[in-house]
Amino acid sequence: MHLIPDTVISRVKYWEGLYLRAYMCPGGVWTIGYGHTRGVRPGMVCTEQQADLWLREDLGDAAGYVDKYVTVPLTVNQRGALASFVFNIGVGSFRQSSLLTELNRGNYAVASEKFGLYVKSGGVVLPGLVKRRAGEREIFDTPVTDASPLVCYSTKRLPNQDMVKRVQEMLSSLSLYDGAIDGIPGSKTSSGIERLFGFRLTGDPKSDG
Repeated sequence: MHLIPDTVISRVKYWEGLYLRAYMCPGGVWTIGYGHTRGVRPGMVCTEQQADLWLREDLGDAAGYVDKYVTVPLTVNQRGALASFVFNIGVGSFRQSSLLTELNRGNYAVASEKFGLYVKSGGVVLPGLVKRRAGEREIFDTPVTDASPLVCYSTKRLPNQDMVKRVQEMLSSLSLYDGAIDGIPGSKTSSGIERLFGFRLTGDPKSDG
């Protein structure tokens, strides 16, 4: 499971639009929900809740490819922008892209400029893709200024409860957490994160600082 910031998910929802009945996209692929294509057939319908679930899964898969093929450090904003990019153009095109080539050379500014090259479908420039690439570039170029931890040790629910729950679900799926999926990042959550990443949560009494 690859977590994507809710801000990125919201932007992708806006760019994709919500379609509860399958339709043929400009690229000639049957699509439904928020740009979901896997297993879609003519006449297929879905709920908004199912569309949201598909989108989170699709962006998680895209983020996994970003993690696999990008060899330089990324901020959470850069990773989120690239996940949206991969979700839209496909992993095959991403692997062959000049954006990835420049990025893996450490040329972040040049890579940012490359977003604007991928605005065509069937050889035709689409205004929607122009806007999307500009938005993805904006996210990519936005510095992460909040130095506070995304999740810290607590004995009560935090404002980002849903995100904490997704962390707990991920840890549980990896058999690293056997506590409640409750959005409370306690000692079991901290221990699971330590086993996976090698550090405990900030504020955990068992942590070094």
